Amino acid sequence: MAVLAAEAEQEAKAANRAGTALAAGDEAAAVLADSEALATAQAQDMTLLDESLQGDDEMFEEEVVDPGPRWHTVSASVTAHRRPLPASPAVAMPPDVPLKLVDQEGGWGLFEYETNYGTAAVAWIRMDQVVPPA
Repeated sequence: MAVLAAEAEQEAKAANRAGTALAAGDEAAAVLADSEALATAQAQDMTLLDESLQGDDEMFEEEVVDPGPRWHTVSASVTAHRRPLPASPAVAMPPDVPLKLVDQEGGWGLFEYETNYGTAAVAWIRMDQVVPPA
C-alpha cells in the first residue's frame, strides 16, 4: 500500500502542475503534466488489479455513483478528457456508460461515471457529443 500512496502523491502533484500551467495559459505544459498524472493513475489501477489477483483479503469500501438522471455519449468514438481541452489526455467513452453532469465550462461538460474497477471518476466531454437524460 505504500507504493499506492506514493503513486497517489505523484499523481496529485502532476495534476496540480497541470492546473497551475493551465491557469498560466501554458496549454502544452498542462497537457504534458496531465499525461503524467494519467500514466500514474493507470499504474495505480494496475497495482490494485495485481494485488486483487494475488488474493489479498483486504476489503475496499465501494464507491457508489449517485443514480440521478443520466447522460450518454452520441457514439463509441467520443473521447473523454482530463481537462476541457481537445489536446488533453483522453479515453474513449462508449454510449453505454451512464454519465452524470457535474459542471459545464466553455462548451464542455464535466461528467461523473463509474469505471471498470467500480470506482467513481470524472472526465470532460464536449456538450455536442452527449445526449441529455430522457
